[in-house]
Amino acid sequence: MEAPAPYHTAPKGTRNLAEPIATWLRAQGFTANARQYETMATMGATWLGPRGESFELGYFWIPRYASATLQLQVRWPGREPENLFGSQQIRRLREVRWLLRSNVRYANARRLASSPVSTGL
Repeated sequence: MEAPAPYHTAPKGTRNLAEPIATWLRAQGFTANARQYETMATMGATWLGPRGESFELGYFWIPRYASATLQLQVRWPGREPENLFGSQQIRRLREVRWLLRSNVRYANARRLASSPVSTGL
């Protein structure tokens, strides 16, 4: 009889997704910077919307606490930033994509940015 397959041998904790997230966001038109430190990793990204709003996404990974969080806020010129979602626990790049794409405010801004501009003629 064969030995059983070694299921669930991978560590259960979170992994550092700062660079994969930054790479994906750059492909989406964001300006993204990932930073690695001895005890943590961070990633910050910004996308300027069609009406002058700035969408700012932050990722923080702290392996000591098995914590990886993602937050998104929008900043309108001359106004305080508004949280669209904050401190969402994530473990996969797929979750980042889903959180960002399912946010109504961000999705509407992307749709507006990709639509042809009406000239009124």
